[in-house]
Parts: sequence; C-alpha cells; structure tokens
Amino acid sequence: VAQAAQDSGEPLSMAAWLEALDAHFISSVPKAAGEDPAGHWQICTTYTCGLWTLFHTVLVGATDEHRGGPLVGEALPRIRGFV
Repeated sequence: VAQAAQDSGEPLSMAAWLEALDAHFISSVPKAAGEDPAGHWQICTTYTCGLWTLFHTVLVGATDEHRGGPLVGEALPRIRGFV
C-alpha cells in the first residue's frame, strides 16, 4: 500500500493505511494485541528481562536487512548507545 502510494505520487490516506494494517498479522499475535498489548506481552516480568529481550530482538532484526532495519554492523553500536 505504501509503495503503491509512493509510486503514484498520491498521499497515503489514514483509512487506506489502517485497512492495510488490519489485513496483516505478525506470527500468531491477534489483532487485539495491537490495540491493547497489555494482555499479550507476557514474556518478561522484570525490567532486566525486558531489556535483554529488546537487545535480542534488535540483533535478530539486524540479520533481516532487507526489511529496512539496522545493518548487522550497526546493531551493537545502537545497543551500546541505548545503554
């Protein structure tokens, strides 16, 4: 949807963007998690666990470079910058 709007030169409407988001999901996470994530974020119960999970997610995401995230070589400096 975003690419089509960019290619056409027309602005992407909020309604079209929300419709596109509603049509997709991540893994087995239900749509309700995007609207109210509190009941779906049960991985960690402490700050340190959440922090390590964040770092792990950044590093795993960096290996998936084609999605526009940070490059592998940028992930560790970004984590260091966060700390």
